[in-house]
Amino acid sequence: SKMFNIPVIEHPQDTKLTEGGTMNEGFYSTKLGMQGMPSIAEDIIVSRDIRILEYIGGQLHIQHISSAKAIDMVRMAKDKGLHVTAEATPHHFSFTDSALETFDPNLKMNPPLRSEEDRNAVIKGLKDGTIDAIATDHAPHVIDDKEGEFDKAAFGVTGLETAVGAYFTELVDKHNFNGIKMLVDLCVVNPRRIMHLQVPEIKEGTVADLCILNPEINWTVKKEEFFSKAVNSCFLGRTLHGKVVGVVGKRRIWMSGA
Repeated sequence: SKMFNIPVIEHPQDTKLTEGGTMNEGFYSTKLGMQGMPSIAEDIIVSRDIRILEYIGGQLHIQHISSAKAIDMVRMAKDKGLHVTAEATPHHFSFTDSALETFDPNLKMNPPLRSEEDRNAVIKGLKDGTIDAIATDHAPHVIDDKEGEFDKAAFGVTGLETAVGAYFTELVDKHNFNGIKMLVDLCVVNPRRIMHLQVPEIKEGTVADLCILNPEINWTVKKEEFFSKAVNSCFLGRTLHGKVVGVVGKRRIWMSGA
């Protein structure tokens, strides 16, 4: 990482501690009789990698951070001046493991939905800059992968088509995030800086590469209206506020009709 000036990108999970697990280890896994995936499996890897980063230098990026303790570690590492960044997903700031009482396979992902304490830590981390980016962790599956018993269903959910709606619904409306400014930072500017990519500018003479948003629209997530062939969304049936209604790229314009 240090030699080539590129980040080490980590999926923080000690798989020995999560083997056989299907949801977050805690009150609800006990209540539902499901084998849990403890948050310490994430914490251990984040702690290890930060210690290595402190020792040898370089750049570390933590994917889909979900544990309150792991977020605190990243915050402390940044306070020390270490080059560490992190991302979080819309489902981890929108849901908790309590939602799994329905045994909906579309709520099964890795890392799993965690406790309300963890969810609040994700939101706080996004707001104070500890978490640098929102990433969808988009994981489309065919219908067969998500049918049948919960413990046998595949991990992963789609996220591209609901990310903006989740941001406005959960973070702007409920937690006073600074609307489009923070959305652009979390979804466009910061991810490109983490990956050492040029941040696009909107100015005369440049090739347009844009998303067209309607931040006022309210819409209900329906599988029949997805552009993706995969419909394994944890937001199905929910009403969201804000939506991408068009894309400009490669000198063409696509509109959704919303």
